[in-house]
Amino acid sequence: MFTTLLRAYADRRHKAIMGEKTPAHVGWADTLLGWYPGGRIVHMVRDPRAVYVSEVRRRIEHPVSVPYRWLVHVPPLMRVFVLHEVAWAGAVRHHRDLSRRHPDAYRMVRFEDLVRDPETTIAGLCAFLGVPMEPALLRQEVVSKGSRVGEQGFDAGAAERWRSTIGRGSERWLRVLLGGRLATLGYHDGSPRSA
Repeated sequence: MFTTLLRAYADRRHKAIMGEKTPAHVGWADTLLGWYPGGRIVHMVRDPRAVYVSEVRRRIEHPVSVPYRWLVHVPPLMRVFVLHEVAWAGAVRHHRDLSRRHPDAYRMVRFEDLVRDPETTIAGLCAFLGVPMEPALLRQEVVSKGSRVGEQGFDAGAAERWRSTIGRGSERWLRVLLGGRLATLGYHDGSPRSA
C-alpha cells in the first residue's frame, strides 16, 4: 500500500524516483532499506540553534496544539519547552549508526550547505541518488512560512539569520545542552564545516 501511494504520487508529478520525506522516518531507515533494496536515505539536518529560533517563532505565531496553546501565554516556559525539543540527540545517533551500517545508501546533508552552495550540494545528491542533475532543481520557490515565502531561489541568509534573534541565554544554553553534538555534525563555533 505504501509503495502504491508513493508510486502514484511520483507518477502524477512526473518524477523519475519516488520518495517520502517524513523526518521521523530516519528512525526506520533499516526497515525502509529492507523494503526497498537499493533505496537511499537522505538525512537533512540544520543547526539546532536555527531550528530553535524557527520553532519558537512558529509556535508563538501558530499555537495550534497542546501544549503550545497553553505555553504561548507564558513565553519563558515556551522557550524552555522548545529548547528541550531541539536537543538533537537523535540526529547525531542516526547519523553515526546509518553512516556506519549503510555507507552506500545513506547521506547526511546540512541545510546550511544546501542554501549556501545549492549547485554543488544538489549535484552531489543527484549523483548519490542516480538521477541526472537538472537546472530546474536550482529554481526553487520558497514555500516555508519564513521571511521569504513566495520568493525564488535558495536563501543563503537563512543559514545565519538565527544569530540575530536567538538571544545570548538561549544560545549559551543550547551550546551547553548539545555539547559535542554540534561538532559531530560539523558545527564548530557556530559555523558548519565538513563533518
